[in-house]
Amino acid sequence: MYSIILNKIKFILNIIYISVHNFIYQCLYSIRYKFTITIIIIVLIPMGLSYIYLYKNTYLLLSKNLSNNLNDSVKVVSDNLGNQLDIINKTSMIFISNPIIRSIITINSKNNVYLKAKKNIEITRQVENLLSFNYAWDKKLLKSVFIFENSDTYYSISRNPFTSISSQRNYKIALSLYSSKNEKKIVAPDFNDQTIYFARNIYDLNTLEKLGTIVLGIDAKMLSQINNSLINYRNIRIIIYDNDGMIFSDIDMNNLSKKLNDIVEIPSNSYNIKEISINGEPYLAATKKIPEYNLNSLVAVPKDEVFSYLKLNMKNYLFTILFSILFSLIIGIYLSSKVVKPIKILTETAEKLKKGNFNHKLPSSKYIELNQLNTVLNNAVDKINYLIYQVYEKQLLLRETELAILQSQVNPHFLFNVLETISWEAKFSNNQKIYEMIASLSLIMRASIALNKNDKITIEEELKIINSYLMLQKMRFDDRLNYIIYCDDEKSKNYYIPKLCILPIVENAIIHGLESKREGGQIIIKVIFENNKVIISIFDNGIGFDTNKIDINNIKSKYKSHIGLFNTNKRIKLIYGEEYGLSIKSTIGCGTEATIFIPQDRGGNIDV
Repeated sequence: MYSIILNKIKFILNIIYISVHNFIYQCLYSIRYKFTITIIIIVLIPMGLSYIYLYKNTYLLLSKNLSNNLNDSVKVVSDNLGNQLDIINKTSMIFISNPIIRSIITINSKNNVYLKAKKNIEITRQVENLLSFNYAWDKKLLKSVFIFENSDTYYSISRNPFTSISSQRNYKIALSLYSSKNEKKIVAPDFNDQTIYFARNIYDLNTLEKLGTIVLGIDAKMLSQINNSLINYRNIRIIIYDNDGMIFSDIDMNNLSKKLNDIVEIPSNSYNIKEISINGEPYLAATKKIPEYNLNSLVAVPKDEVFSYLKLNMKNYLFTILFSILFSLIIGIYLSSKVVKPIKILTETAEKLKKGNFNHKLPSSKYIELNQLNTVLNNAVDKINYLIYQVYEKQLLLRETELAILQSQVNPHFLFNVLETISWEAKFSNNQKIYEMIASLSLIMRASIALNKNDKITIEEELKIINSYLMLQKMRFDDRLNYIIYCDDEKSKNYYIPKLCILPIVENAIIHGLESKREGGQIIIKVIFENNKVIISIFDNGIGFDTNKIDINNIKSKYKSHIGLFNTNKRIKLIYGEEYGLSIKSTIGCGTEATIFIPQDRGGNIDV
């Protein structure tokens, strides 16, 4: 059972592999597939680039607008919070500057229950009168007033009845400030008592002695609602916190009295506009200090909400791109079938010609280029028919026979004698140029006959052959070719190199490097003797080639155009060893430099 399942899996994988392989092959080598893919790419690249451009610019525009809005929003919130606290501060100053309240506080009512009650009634009446015209009380921002005289005496008024927790907090805050050297302080709310307390000491104007402390209770929830009503953003988050990170106000009352770092993650490398995380959700935020009260405001909006418009538009644009790709695919298949159809007809005709049916002709086409191609091929078929039936069986056979007879009669010595006779005739006729050309050609041909891979000649003799070859090429190319040969004449007589090891490289330089240049072609040959080595460099300023596409140590059929380089390198290594040989440096458009490295050979045996 297991083997059956395994065989089925192998069968399915094999089908997938064959399908993928065929598809890749078709994409690489099929005109139809390439034409279709080209059309898709032509459509896809501009649309893809425009998608990136639009996304980037829209993102930057949204980010810039968001930055401006957040900065404006946090300024509005900070200014408003500062105004609200200024009102609370002025309210406290109104209370402590009231002459009736101050005079009542100075009355000593210790151990006098009646006097204490009377003082409580008078202070409460004064506070109620002052609150009746107070903005903070009318807006329900101010929720309580607590006046502390001493550890035994205090007076209070509240919008809602005091709880034991709020009473204890008022008492502790007043007692703490009264016992300290500070003039005022702001105390953060907590989860059980959602009240921000603003406390200030009351002093005697003459003696500056502390008379008591006033504690104003600010509704944290109302303050948060006022702040959030200022900004027209959905799901906005406004957090007020002090310099120690203690949260004073937040839409989520559960965060009161918590540290900002407990709910907000701010990257260390954030700048004016911060990307933060609140309870794990990404927000974009801006902050501003309120130095008068040692507080800070943070305004944050959800990042996903800010860029939701961008994502929606980019999603729609992406669907447009996909539709365009599908449409381009259909158009590409249709057009490619139109293009490939004449090629299919041509292929079918070629198959028939291959089978010997030379009477089949290609039909005319409505396209000019294809019609010209069909005409040329039809003429070629007619020519083939003529060659087969009129010439091939008679004339071609006769010519081959005659050539074979002539070739069998000609030998190299006869050619040398003829060339020598022609050269002397040219010299006697004062035609020095033809004489030099024939003499140079004769020298090269003599050197080429009976070449053995281990034959050696002096560097001087090799350079004479090279000079003869370059002279012939110079006569051929005229001003298009110049050459220079640098060598120490004395040393060149004493050292040997493999016969004709430089000529293939020079020939390669002319054919593949300089032949296509219209002017300014140059070959420089340098022979250097150093460190017991002979270094021969052949430089040309031709078109150059990509050296990564050729390995002179590994002959492959696709590099037949550089076979001379392979053979020269192989000969040198066989004679002198692997450490010697040929190196190639080439830059496309600048030229090529081939360098031969061989030991200083005086004609004896070299240990390799």
